[in-house]
Amino acid sequence: MNREELLQKSRDENKKGDERERLLKYESYSISFAILAASLMIVSILSYLNVIQGKIWMGAVTFSLYELTLFLLFGYGIVFGLSRWVLLKRKGSLVWILIGFVGLSMLFLGVYGAGHAG
Repeated sequence: MNREELLQKSRDENKKGDERERLLKYESYSISFAILAASLMIVSILSYLNVIQGKIWMGAVTFSLYELTLFLLFGYGIVFGLSRWVLLKRKGSLVWILIGFVGLSMLFLGVYGAGHAG
């Protein structure tokens, strides 16, 4: 391989950024989504304790802030588990998917709203 071929190969490998840049990008996404999930959890707990209150209207359906944040958290768990399972082939990620589906099922069955005063 001559010098030009090596340079071209290096340029082709770095078209989407170098390895360090890709790793930092991945870590920033992970941190961002962890903060988002923690924020949703805090809002969900505060709304369950009636520290904050709110209703969200979507057409003819009304959701409490508590129900909406739980829906988003469980949806996040499903997407997180699926992406880790598909991309990293980690079977432990199936736990996140299971928790998400069980949580969503309980939410739609009204289990979380039953004891909630609001």
